[in-house]
Order: sequence, then structure tokens, then C-alpha cells
Amino acid sequence: MSDAKKPVNSPIEERFRRLFDAQPDASFHISGDGVLLDMNQRAAEILGYTREEMIGQPLALVVPAESLNDSHQKIAGLKAGRAYPSYRKSFRAKNGRLIPFEITLVSTVAANGEIIIQSICRDLRMQLETERQLQSSEDRFRALVESAVDAIWTKDIDGRFTLVNEAMLHKLSLRREQVIGLTAAEVFAPETALEIMRTDRQSIDEGKTIRVEHHMIFNNRTYIIQVVKAPLRDAEGHIVGLVGIDRDVTDERNLGDQLLQAQKMEVVSAMAGGIAHDFNNLLTSIIGNLSLSQLKLEQGEDAASLVQLALDAADQAAKLTRQLLQISRRQPTKVSAANLREVIGEVLALLRSTFDRRIQLMDNLSDDLWPVRADANQIHQIIMNLCLNSRDALQERHGADYRSSKGHPWLQITAENVVVLEAETTGAGPARPGSYVRLTISDNGIGMDRATMARIFEPFFTTKPKDKGTGLGLAMVYTIVTSHGGWINVESEPGIGADMVIHLPKADEAPAEHEVRPPAPAVQAISGRILVVEDDSPIRQLIHEVLAQRGFAVQEAKDGLEAWALLKRDDPPFDLVILDLIMPELSGYEVLQRMHRKGLQLPVIVCSGFPGDISESELHELGVRLFLAKPFDLNVFIQSVYDVLGSAETK
Repeated sequence: MSDAKKPVNSPIEERFRRLFDAQPDASFHISGDGVLLDMNQRAAEILGYTREEMIGQPLALVVPAESLNDSHQKIAGLKAGRAYPSYRKSFRAKNGRLIPFEITLVSTVAANGEIIIQSICRDLRMQLETERQLQSSEDRFRALVESAVDAIWTKDIDGRFTLVNEAMLHKLSLRREQVIGLTAAEVFAPETALEIMRTDRQSIDEGKTIRVEHHMIFNNRTYIIQVVKAPLRDAEGHIVGLVGIDRDVTDERNLGDQLLQAQKMEVVSAMAGGIAHDFNNLLTSIIGNLSLSQLKLEQGEDAASLVQLALDAADQAAKLTRQLLQISRRQPTKVSAANLREVIGEVLALLRSTFDRRIQLMDNLSDDLWPVRADANQIHQIIMNLCLNSRDALQERHGADYRSSKGHPWLQITAENVVVLEAETTGAGPARPGSYVRLTISDNGIGMDRATMARIFEPFFTTKPKDKGTGLGLAMVYTIVTSHGGWINVESEPGIGADMVIHLPKADEAPAEHEVRPPAPAVQAISGRILVVEDDSPIRQLIHEVLAQRGFAVQEAKDGLEAWALLKRDDPPFDLVILDLIMPELSGYEVLQRMHRKGLQLPVIVCSGFPGDISESELHELGVRLFLAKPFDLNVFIQSVYDVLGSAETK
């Protein structure tokens, strides 16, 4: 037949070829004896050959030698009428690289009766890489979960554990098979289980992440556990279970008290310069007026007015010392009705003594300000912290001499009564409806941008240089405010200033009134034998003289050891012990403990400038009738002696 008479491909054949080449998977036609008869364009592209280079070649061109026998066996099986499920095999490309495929084999019969094997091969490289990444991701996830110090768990919709990490198993002292598949009721004590299941149901019903706190007993010890629970959802968004992270915060709670104390000392340190300046002024007034008094007395003149000025300055120094002790000393939380006006007044008095006089300090307090339910000492602490931050912001904007910009630096404390309605709490973060006192500390300092405001309450976050701040102050403010059932917001603009706005819940009861003692005690017909234990010689002599003038028999001891030697004799017995706490050799607290162990039930008045970590309740348990903070008014002191001895006589 001449070339002019050769048949051309029919339209159907052309359409078949286009469809064959358009397939996304590689496709081969193989003869019954293992020869490559045809392949589509995709097969040639993947393996790096041209069709001309592959057609007519044996399978060995692309099938590795180690799997060639398997290919021939499958071809023989197909010719015998067998069927094979899809399987995986690698072909070798022209460049020598092995390419993994998922292969489906189908046998057909050609027009001439020969068996033709059609091999459809799906390139698995992308799938295997995805599987590898998924497996790697799962391995990393499992390693992360298992290495976490927090307990991590998942539950199904029925509350049965489906995953628990090693940290949780260690805390429970259980094996994995003793937890998986069980509910909280089958793992925890009944009271704990009920609370866990209640909050599980809350997270599922509300469809949101919740944060709760559980008190759990493991190995005969109670732990405080903070739990974050969140719904687990399937691909369609339906809730199918829960995931949770449990953090043991028992030790953190104890450390929190220590951090608060450290932050208090940071406040004192920040104010040290102003404190020294004010004390020097007061000492100058005291020393100067007493020196002038001495001169006038030597000249036979009246010095009463100068003595009074010295006493007034000494009284101011005593007030400043008490305020510093209120900041620095460790005190247990005492939540009660607190007079915010008094607390703000104390803070402002201390600030006026220690802040640069060029800072204008202002207050704007409602006349009918409600009492707040709070620990007054902790509220004192947060106001001090915020005011110190304002001082730093003022200095940053106005310069070290407060004259580098237009306008005068100012700080204002505002307090007012507010009623927060339900509608006002929508989208307002932690705000809740109710009656509150709104406390605002405002300044015209450097201000803050949004990024800074978003992080200021994070522990250890600070914009100050390393040697200027720890980043604990505002974290402590946030902790104290939230623990009181309140919340704090920040409003600020860079270069304009900042408002720190705190809401504290109103107290239902009125604040306790301060006891007012009479200015001078009346002379009373009470006598007795008093032991004065004081390591400071001038103070010991002063107390001795005051008591002797009132007719008391006084015995002195310069430290705890000397006092204990006198007390052990008990012959004749003392009617009263006046005791300092901080002393060398043997402290006053140790003397009290020895008296308590021996059963010496003597009335005791403790006179101390700094009780340290000892609370007044501890002192009362050891038999102390009264605590007097140094420095004290001598009239108050002698009246206290009369009161204690008088009450002892009536028993």
C-alpha cells in the first residue's frame, strides 16, 4: 500500500489520544510479555523520558531489578484472569531517582486477541510528603504533650478520657490504662468529680473556653489546680469532646506572697531618696528646736513652744515611719469594709513627702464615697504602685527637672460611686453589673501605645531599663484588684498621659471606727512590779523613768536571755512584762514561746518598732495583752499599762 493510501486516525481515536494524554495520573499500556507499548504524556513527564525513548522497551527500563519479578508475576496473573487490588511500587526515572506510585492494573484484550495490561499509576510523592509531615507533626505533638509539666487531657462528649499525658498520670499516681476510657467520677474523689463534671458540661453547653480552679487531693495532699477547658470540634464544627490543661499553682500561691513582699520593697526603694530628704528635714527641725530649747533653759527663758515644735516634727517622722511599715511589712489579707478616702489620704500624705515638689498632686473624691469590701493594706499598695508608675511616666515626658516640655506635670486620684448596669458590661471584658467605687489614677505623662497597653499586666513585662524595674508592680495590681472581685482598665495615648481605672465592689457594711484614746491618763491607784525588756538603752531608761514616776517597781533586762533568767526565778513574781521583739541573744518572740511552754501566765505588753513576720494574732495566742508600735505617745503608753494591770486585777 502506498503512503497516499495509508489509513489516518479516526476522530474517535484522536479524541481517545487527547483524553489519554490529559489524565492527571501516569498511564501505561504493557504487552503480555512485559514490553511498554504506549504511555500518556504525564507518564513521560514524571519519569523524564520521551514517549519515543520508552515505547518498545521492556519493563526493566523503569522497574527496579528487585521488584521486576513481582511485576512479571502480576502480568502472568492478569493473563490468567486474576485481579489485583491497588498496590504501591516505585519506578526508576531517567535520572535514576525512585518515584513512588500507587498502581492499579487492568487487563484488556486487543482486536488481535493479545492481552494488553493497562497500568494506571498515581504519583505518591506529594501524598507521602504530606503523610510524613503529618506523622512528624503528630510525633512532635505527642512529644510536646508528654514532655509538658502541666497535665494535658482530652475527653469524648460523654466525659471519658481519650488522652492523658505523663504529667497527669504522675500526679494521679496511675497508669494510662487506669484512666483512658474512664470518667472523672471513676478517677477522682466524689466532691472533686462533681465540680469537674459541672465545669465540663458548662464548657460544652456554652461552646467556649473556660478557666476554673479546682482543689484536688492527690496522695493525701490538697493541690490548687487551675484548669483551662475548651471544646473539641470535628471538621463540621460539631463539639465532639473537650481538651484541657491543668496547672498546679499550689507553690505559685505561696511564691505569690513572697513576690508581693519583694514588690513592696521595690516601692520603698523607689521612694528612698524622697524619704531620706523628708527625714533629714524632720531631724533638722527636731535637733534645731531642742538645741534652741536647751539654750533658752540655760538662760532661764521659757522653751515650751520650741519643745512643742520638736514634738510636732517627731510626730510627723513617726507617721512617715508607720506608712513605710504599712507598705513593707508582711500582713495577712484582711477583707472588710474599708474607707477608701482614708487610704487615699494616707497615700497622698506619703507622696507629698517623697515626690518632687514640682509634681502637682491632686485628688477629687466624692463626699459620700461608699466603703469598699477590700483589704485596706493591699489597696494602699496598688495605689502606691500606680502613683509610682505615673511619677516615672511624668519624668519620661517632662524630663528629670520636670521642665523639658510645655505644661506642668500633674497626678490626680479620683474616686466616685458608680452603678454598673447589665447593658454596660456587654463587650466590656471582666466588667460585671453592681455597685462599685471607681478609682482613677491619672497623669499627663508619656502615655502608652496599644501594644504596650496590651501587655502591661504581664508578670516581668516592663518598659523600664533592667536596673529600674522588675515588671512585677502592675502584675501585682492586676492580681490584687481581681482577687477583690473588681477589674482594671487602661486608657492612654502616647504623649498625652494615662488613666488607670479600677472598679472595687461596694461594701454592705460601714467601716469600723478608729478607737480614740484620751490625750492623758488619769492617775490611778495601781501599783506593781514590772519587768522592762529592751535592748536599746535610752528607750529602756525612758520607760523605767516613766513607770517609776507613777510608783511602779521596775526591773530592767537588756536582752531576752537576761529576761528569761529573771522570769524563771519567779520570786517575787512580776505583775507585768513590757517586751521588745527584736533583740540579740534571745528575741522577744522566743521569750514568749518559753513562757508559754512553762505556763507563765503573766500579762505582757509588746512594744516594737517592727514585728517582722509575726502577726498580732500569733502574739495574742502567746499571752500578749497589747501591742504598741514604736514610737508611741507616753500618755498612751502609761494608759495601756493601767488598762492591762487593771484588767489583770479583775480576773
